[in-house]
Amino acid sequence: MKNLIAILCVVSGMALLWFSMPAQHPALQIDQQQELLSGAVDFPELDSYFQADRLHRLVVSSANHHELEFQQVIYKDEKGTTYTALIDPHETSSSTPVANPENNEQAWHQLTLKIKQLPAEPSVLLSWWDNSQRVHFFTGSQVWLTLPVAEMFAESTQAVWQQLSGGFSSNATDSRHYAEWLMMDADNALKAIQSQFKTTSVRLLASIDDLSRLSEIAALTNQPIPFETRTFQIADNLHSLISQVKRWSKDSATGSYLIQKISPTQIRAWKITSPAGEQTLMARMLPFTSSLALPIDGLELLFRSKPGGLLSLYQVVESS
Repeated sequence: MKNLIAILCVVSGMALLWFSMPAQHPALQIDQQQELLSGAVDFPELDSYFQADRLHRLVVSSANHHELEFQQVIYKDEKGTTYTALIDPHETSSSTPVANPENNEQAWHQLTLKIKQLPAEPSVLLSWWDNSQRVHFFTGSQVWLTLPVAEMFAESTQAVWQQLSGGFSSNATDSRHYAEWLMMDADNALKAIQSQFKTTSVRLLASIDDLSRLSEIAALTNQPIPFETRTFQIADNLHSLISQVKRWSKDSATGSYLIQKISPTQIRAWKITSPAGEQTLMARMLPFTSSLALPIDGLELLFRSKPGGLLSLYQVVESS
């Protein structure tokens, strides 16, 4: 179980901010790479739907000296098609905050169990490419996106992301559609999704760590992104900390915010910068303060991880 929990650790979006925020884009390189073959003594136990053939441990560094360790599994499905799943990063430099790893591990483990308990009906799961890779590997669920496209990333980072993700998709249409739906008014986005998947049951998975992928979404949509982020030091007085976040969330913004603990001494807060941003599918699916009391007509919440609401799983249903 210990090995399973370690592998289920999410690719930490808070750490990935250092590699993906639009203002950053430092050149990336893979400094270390280790390959483990299935059956080896030190190959981890994986409670996955598919049998992993190989596991790669890779240490990636950027020009600004931040490092992150990734684990990548290579596996085949029932038809013999080879897939990649990017899992389990570890912080290797103290300057890079990693979002509360224990909560992440617990959240993904809970989600995996929940998906396995759902009715075995024909369905497709929509989520960002890295979430989808893990869901497919651990549950066998049909997912819409399994690879990113090159245009999501700055040229200085493309070669590394291509290796980490298992390659780039030659079809940008599906990724662009999903990015556009995330930034659309939620009601209009659901209509577009239902039009795309007329006869297929659809589930949506949103992660707070998807906010670390905003540069990828912006690259596909060419639209302003209505979210901003800031880190806060955790004070002894929790009420004082919340007051700071609330004041910041109202500065050139709507007052709607979301908090995630990223270390014993820090939290990261996100705020929504426009009223239209509060109505986007992405904002409505995540536990922003403006979204918690405003459920989406046409989406049934199947699961939300605790504590913190890192992961939210929805079923698309008929609007009332």
